[in-house]
Amino acid sequence: MAIDRSKVRSAAKKHYRNKNWQKAIREYQKLAEDDASDLRSLLKIADLHDRLGHEDEAVDTYRQVGDKHAREDFYQKAVAAYKQGLQIQPDDGDLQRKVGEAYYRLDRLRDAVEAFQRAKQYYEDGGDDENYIEVLERLVDLDPKDVGLQIQLAESYAQQSRRHEALETFRAAADKLDEEGRVDDFLQVSKRILYFDPDDRDLRKHIIDLYLDRGDYKHALKHLHICFHNDPRDIDILRPLAETFLELDRLDKAVLVFHKLAHQHHEAERLQQARSIWNRILEIDGSNQKAQKLLEQTQSQVDASPRSRASSSSPRHSRAQTDNRPPDTAEADDGRDALEDIEFIDEASEAESTSHASEPPSTDSLERERAHTERHSNTTEEGDDEELLDISDNIVPVEADGGGAESSPSPETVSSSPDAPPPPESQRAETNEPPPSETAPPSSSPRPDELASSSP
Repeated sequence: MAIDRSKVRSAAKKHYRNKNWQKAIREYQKLAEDDASDLRSLLKIADLHDRLGHEDEAVDTYRQVGDKHAREDFYQKAVAAYKQGLQIQPDDGDLQRKVGEAYYRLDRLRDAVEAFQRAKQYYEDGGDDENYIEVLERLVDLDPKDVGLQIQLAESYAQQSRRHEALETFRAAADKLDEEGRVDDFLQVSKRILYFDPDDRDLRKHIIDLYLDRGDYKHALKHLHICFHNDPRDIDILRPLAETFLELDRLDKAVLVFHKLAHQHHEAERLQQARSIWNRILEIDGSNQKAQKLLEQTQSQVDASPRSRASSSSPRHSRAQTDNRPPDTAEADDGRDALEDIEFIDEASEAESTSHASEPPSTDSLERERAHTERHSNTTEEGDDEELLDISDNIVPVEADGGGAESSPSPETVSSSPDAPPPPESQRAETNEPPPSETAPPSSSPRPDELASSSP
């Protein structure tokens, strides 16, 4: 039903002059309902609600006006309406988000980011996780170079048990840090990635390279230890593991690893590489009779290799080649391994190395993220030197390289078992191991996860 707009407007103005606010509101509402484009009447209604102390009604009306301006692409007018609402309720996160979106449409990115930041803070203070994450996602879209925002977003995903999104966001942050050469920050974020994906072998190898490049052999050893136990035949791990032991002056362990590496090359018929490693062992320990014997035998095979290739199709040659393997290579077939009786890291250090990040970060900058890690870590990276190097009194069985399928313990279970049997006397003598102690050292377990989701 049409109304006489002139008459209604006159009545509204009269009530307004007489400060009959409620009656004035009713008249302006008639005008607004009659013409949806009459935003002036809506602004009057919002102002009158504010005068009457009706904050919610005033803010909702200003929001309504701003939304109509935004739909018509009048973003500057939309910002003005939203800000009038914010003057009444400055902690309205929804209005701040709308201001941010309007500024974004106006290409005022800095103002947009500031508005979204304020909205994020309001949602965080109010415990509104869903809207908090949505605003963080918008901020990351607006400023993909801000690694701190990515860290916050990944943490929020983790707290909401959104493991896949958390992992992908941590990876994006790590890639950016690695690209910029920010090694310390990259290593911190990598801990979070390994929390969610402890089997990321490529990442562990990259971390190992970074630690070795800076001469931090003790921290490199932790990751080498995990990679070795997951795949004891990985040549890319055996060589840096041996070199790391050399740098840490643990020549006995370096020799054992070099023996393993030489066997791997010999089994693959890379005789030149095997011979080179036997020579390396003799450089470290000139009295190592086993290395001398294997070197001589390998040298003989190298010298005979042209004739061996010429007769490679002969079954008799195939059997002879198997019989001419170095003694230790053949002995691996009986179910033993040169490194079966050695532990590179003690239980306490293992617990630390396998739980690089006991919880996802809870910071909005990498500096605060590092502080958070220090506060919540139950062990520090700077452990006692001997903890990283002691040979365990208890043995963790590792299946032989030559017999049956390999089964390596996961990073969560690489600690020494108190119930494992001691090695035979002959093998202890060979590896210079002391006799096992009467009592196994107590094991330390990583603290429980603080996240329902996982974060390792």
